[in-house]
Amino acid sequence: MEQKVPHKKMSGQSLFGHEYGRYEMHPRRDWVALLIGTLCFIVILLIVGIVLNYTYSPQNIVANDSGVVRAKGGNINMTKLDRVLKEYESKKTESEDLLTTSTVLIQDPSR
Repeated sequence: MEQKVPHKKMSGQSLFGHEYGRYEMHPRRDWVALLIGTLCFIVILLIVGIVLNYTYSPQNIVANDSGVVRAKGGNINMTKLDRVLKEYESKKTESEDLLTTSTVLIQDPSR
C-alpha cells in the first residue's frame, strides 16, 4: 500500500499541472537556501571583523596618539608633585635596601 504525502489544496486552479497552495517537499531547495544563508552570514561576519580590525588596529591608535597628556582638573602644583616624587623615591630606596640586606640571623639550634 502506497502512503500519500499529506498536502493542502487551497483552490482548484492549476498552471501546467501545478496546483496552487499544494505543499511539496523540496529538500534540495531547502538545503541550498540554508547553505546560501549560512555563507552570507559568514561573509557579513568577515566584513565586520575586517572593518573593526582596520578601525581599531594598534598601529592606527598609536599613529593617532599625540603623546601629550593634559590635566583635566586644572594646573598641576609642581611643589606638591616634587614632594610626592621624593617620598616615593625614598620608599623605593628603602625597599631595595631591605631586599638586598638580610637582617635575620639563623642560628644553629644544636649549639
